Amino acid sequence: MKNETQRIKYQSKRLSWILRHGASQEGLTMDSAGWVSIQRLLQLLNLEPQDLDRVIQENNKARFEVKGENIRASQGHSLEQLPVTQEALEASWMVYLPQNSDFIWHATQTNCLSSIQRDGILRGKRSHIHLASTKESKVGKRNGAPILLQVSVKCLHSKGQEVFVSSNDVILTRYVPPSCIFKVHDTETDRIITYH
Repeated sequence: MKNETQRIKYQSKRLSWILRHGASQEGLTMDSAGWVSIQRLLQLLNLEPQDLDRVIQENNKARFEVKGENIRASQGHSLEQLPVTQEALEASWMVYLPQNSDFIWHATQTNCLSSIQRDGILRGKRSHIHLASTKESKVGKRNGAPILLQVSVKCLHSKGQEVFVSSNDVILTRYVPPSCIFKVHDTETDRIITYH
C-alpha cells in the first residue's frame, strides 16, 4: 500500500511538472491556455487511464483540470518554457468577485519584504501571482512562509490589475503594486504590521 501511495505521489509530481513547466522539453504539444491531449500524455508517462484518474482524484490541491480529451494544470505555468500566454489563461478563468471581504492573501518569506515594499509582488517566471481568498486557506500560499500579505482587490482594480480565480480556487493576478498591500501579518510572532 505504501509503495502504491508513493507511486501515485511521484506520478502527481511528474504530471504537475510537465503541465506547468516541462511540456516543451518532453515534446508534448500544448496550446496557449495550457491544454494537452490526455492520450498523448498517457503515452509519454506510460500510464493507464485509470492511473491518471487516480492521480487527478487524489491530488489534494486539485492541480489538474480535465475538459473532454484534454488536461491541463489549473495554474502555475512558466511563460518562458511553454507556449501558454497570459491572455489565453485569463480567458479560461473566471473573473474574481470578492464575496465577504475586499482582501486577498499572499504568503512570502521575511527576507522578501523589503523588495516587495519597493517593487510590489512580482510574478517571477510564472504567468501570474498566486493568492488566497482567506487567511486560513492553504490555496495560493507557499508552505511554511511566515508572512501573510493582505492585498486589496479594489486597489488592484484601481491600478488596472485584473483578478481571476482558477478552477481550483487559486486567485491570480499579474502584479500587486506596493500601494495595494494593506497589512503584513507575521504568523510566527502573531503580529500585524501596518504596511504604509
